[in-house]
Amino acid sequence: MKHLLEASITTSFNNKWIPDVYSWIKSFDEMIYWSGQTFLDQGFSLTNFTNHINSDRILPYARVCPNQKILCYAEIVPTPRLGCINLCRVIVKPDLRGKGLGKIFCKSLMDQVSLLDGFHSVRLNVLESNQTAISCYHSLGFKISQRLPNARQIKNKTYGVVVMTKDLGPK
Repeated sequence: MKHLLEASITTSFNNKWIPDVYSWIKSFDEMIYWSGQTFLDQGFSLTNFTNHINSDRILPYARVCPNQKILCYAEIVPTPRLGCINLCRVIVKPDLRGKGLGKIFCKSLMDQVSLLDGFHSVRLNVLESNQTAISCYHSLGFKISQRLPNARQIKNKTYGVVVMTKDLGPK
């Protein structure tokens, strides 16, 4: 595993990986955990996911091993009017979770966003029940900037959201 972590790289997403990422979401609850309300109205289908990824406002990234197998996926969504970057829909291939790959991937994404001009911070939303992700983001320097209890009402469940922010510092 250590070799895989060291040899993997972060790169722009290639649409050939869409079926792989799509297959990582096995249930409605997993979809909500990963994407919040993004696919709620239209449903989470291969077509809707493809359309989402190909949106002009999303910069999708992947972490891949040397043989180009995808290990992680995330989106960077610039919000110029607020001067921030939103980090969205971070996911690690299910059989590789809990091994530090998500942290390595997110750190490399922070390196990517630091190259973009005009942005002073990175922001993300995470469900408050996702303590693994919150701990990972804390370890990367993100701070909780807002807690939104009962922020998401999806079907018969209510979800609290934690908003986390990291300043990018001077360029």
